[in-house]
Amino acid sequence: MALNASVLGPDLLSRSTIPFMATTSKINIGDFIQKMDGISISTLVISYFFKAVIYFYVAVMAVTDLWKLKGIQVIAIPLGIIILFSSIMVAENSVENYIEGYIINPYVAFPFQTAIPILLLIVALVRKKKQSAA
Repeated sequence: MALNASVLGPDLLSRSTIPFMATTSKINIGDFIQKMDGISISTLVISYFFKAVIYFYVAVMAVTDLWKLKGIQVIAIPLGIIILFSSIMVAENSVENYIEGYIINPYVAFPFQTAIPILLLIVALVRKKKQSAA
């Protein structure tokens, strides 16, 4: 974000839908290396793909462990279908995606990213202390 702000400036940054693309379009090294948009988008797509694959694998492993299933093959396809349809239903266009991501998500994400993990850590510490005392 700081790189985008320093390259584009506050006015262009606030008006840009995808600041990263505007920033990479400004790359010009000696009139030889320029138009890096394709490489930057390819990098983003590949990195987001691997991020999604890792999250999916962790979700499958968590469900398998939580429900004590024999293998991950049992839950992988149903969970993949659930994730596919829920991702389609989340936002139908970029305006809805913006509203969910920047306006609603900060209030929803806080409990899931901060409050619940802290609560689970406290419960785990209390259980560990009880087990060591017994």
